[in-house]
Amino acid sequence: MEEICEDRLREYYIGRYEVYEGVSGSFEKKRRGYKEFGVYEYYEWLKRRYREEFVDHRGYVDEMLVNRVSCLVVDSLLLRKSKGKAVEIPSKEMIESGYLDYRPVGSGVLCRDSFRSKGPVSYSESMEWIYQHLEIKDVQPSECPDSGTWGYYQMLLADPDARLDFYKSVYPKVAREKNLMDVSREDDRRERFEVLDRIIESMQGVSPFVGGVSSDGR
Repeated sequence: MEEICEDRLREYYIGRYEVYEGVSGSFEKKRRGYKEFGVYEYYEWLKRRYREEFVDHRGYVDEMLVNRVSCLVVDSLLLRKSKGKAVEIPSKEMIESGYLDYRPVGSGVLCRDSFRSKGPVSYSESMEWIYQHLEIKDVQPSECPDSGTWGYYQMLLADPDARLDFYKSVYPKVAREKNLMDVSREDDRRERFEVLDRIIESMQGVSPFVGGVSSDGR
């Protein structure tokens, strides 16, 4: 298995959460990366599990949602591993032996009807929702657009390195690409980037926390 370092992960689009199976031609390169880094079997196992769990009351399974969340889990695992975190990458042998299948179906996973939307939303909408809620505590799934967004949001709460990267790289790129702030609103644009600058500065060199503050500021 190839050594896992962040620069090599980026070459395979690992960490780019908008790249997932079924919606992006770039996923074939990400798939090759999964195989290079020894996580492809785990990715396929995750898809099988999520097909069992992401079922609505009609028995419908949203394959795009399954693929998106599976990519999110694998990308997060690899990025944490590349930063020296003590995480274990499930081996092919562990998967084939059934070792990972101890968890009952449905435990720890919310049904799709728990979310505001009944299907995937756009990447920019997901990132904007996360930006608006990362520092708010007691956020409920019913406030979130979809489970893919919720999964990414939960990962960012748990991983301060990923949260800092979101503020430094992910969200500013979305804001620019989607033209959330046009030239005619220069003051609003500068104000938003000043907010990002303050968040980034506050997160560097301090102990991470999970959860944020309440919507009324307490």
